[in-house]
Amino acid sequence: MAATRAPKLRFVAHDSARARHVPTLGTMQHPAASPDTAAVTEVCEYDGDPNVPFSVILRHWWTMTPGRPGTARQYYVATAVQNTVIAAVLTLFFSLGNTKAPLWDLFLETLVISQCIGFSIHIGFDTFNRVTSRAWRAALPKQVLTTIHIAIPMVGVFVGYGIAFALNGRNFYTLLVTYPRAGGLIFLMGLLVSFISYMVMVGETKKLKAEANEAHARETAVAAQKQASDAELRALQAQIEPHFLFNTLANVQALIDYEPAKAKQMLESFIEYLRATLDASRRTQASLGDEFSMLERYLQLMQVRMGARLQMAWEIDPALRSHPFTPLLLQPLVENAIKYGLEPKIEGGTITIRAQRIQNRIRLEVQDDGLGLGGASTARKGVRSGSGTGLKNVLARLQSTLGESATLSIANNAQGCCASLEFDARPQF
Repeated sequence: MAATRAPKLRFVAHDSARARHVPTLGTMQHPAASPDTAAVTEVCEYDGDPNVPFSVILRHWWTMTPGRPGTARQYYVATAVQNTVIAAVLTLFFSLGNTKAPLWDLFLETLVISQCIGFSIHIGFDTFNRVTSRAWRAALPKQVLTTIHIAIPMVGVFVGYGIAFALNGRNFYTLLVTYPRAGGLIFLMGLLVSFISYMVMVGETKKLKAEANEAHARETAVAAQKQASDAELRALQAQIEPHFLFNTLANVQALIDYEPAKAKQMLESFIEYLRATLDASRRTQASLGDEFSMLERYLQLMQVRMGARLQMAWEIDPALRSHPFTPLLLQPLVENAIKYGLEPKIEGGTITIRAQRIQNRIRLEVQDDGLGLGGASTARKGVRSGSGTGLKNVLARLQSTLGESATLSIANNAQGCCASLEFDARPQF
């Protein structure tokens, strides 16, 4: 016949395409309160979001949660809708034994009574929660709260009948005095409505709390997985950084005896490079622009040693410079191209760094016109082709931070070799 009201369940987390509500519960419980009734101690509030789907409003219409999504107006509309449905069902039931009464007249009479009772109960709960403080309700024993939540619908039934009779020009009090049995039937009906309403509220509240706990558990699992991924990322990065450091220091050592001036210049450039990139190399998130800047300094460092034998070319889409990217993913590919492609080649060559967006994917390429895969020695072919530790770490870090759809490929091209990274253009951070 009517519905009891519930306090608020706040919803968060929105998808870009549509709002997706995830419950987060927090109740102010009395020490003696059970999980089923503790939530009724909260103030009746609304989160004020008018964009909450009406199906969500209808579901939480029956709950005793510590908050409700949506606005107060939406819940009054939900009360009207559900009262109308109840009136329609009762009209069909009553019409089975009363074939003489016009169905439409019977529906209108039932609708008026249903709406009056439903809104009386709705207003009763809203009034109770507004005139009492949260602390006062929290101090009430569970039995008292249960009694209140049963009494309000019972009172609402009598008040609703009185209003409905007044709207029809009849006196409800006269009916009760003249036909005492009618008052008893209405009392039993109110008791039945109160009991059913309370049991439904308890059941729906349990379901919502279970969903909230499940959502919290999922969030905890996601956070734990992210921490594990970050730890793995640090471990993989720690393998790449020494690889770069040892290679550079070995180059400096090789130059000390034969070209000390160039060794000094290279060491100074190396120190400058470390100062500029050490902080960035310790981060798990940067941008493609940051990565290109570090690569430029690294290549300038290599030019000190190789001189005119090493040339650089950049083909970068400016719009991609701000795109999130994991630090030091491209550097091992550049090292690989120089060490096994350009350096063994007597005349050297050019290394080209390319970044482009292809539909919903981003492709990064490190291309050289060096010896290519076929020109490397047998011992070095595995490293050049991507089976080396450094390149395996690149792929592992790539998929760890940019998703399983990220790919790494290394193949010969017309002049040398090209290493390609490809990943989803949507940021994964």
